[in-house]
Amino acid sequence: IAKGYQTSPDLRLTWLQNMAEKHNSRKCFTESAMCLVHSAALVAEYLSMLEDHKYLPVGSVTFQ
Repeated sequence: IAKGYQTSPDLRLTWLQNMAEKHNSRKCFTESAMCLVHSAALVAEYLSMLEDHKYLPVGSVTFQ
């Protein structure tokens, strides 16, 4: 599923948020947090492609 959403960041973000909610409802908090961190990294990656500001994270590399 994730491979299919690679070209559509909006769908990928929605999928990650839905997965985080499912994990959270099952009390799998670590997995839920990982989905949210991955979402933040995805947003950072796209922001770094759109704008070049020093205060923005440098893509997903910042989250490693």
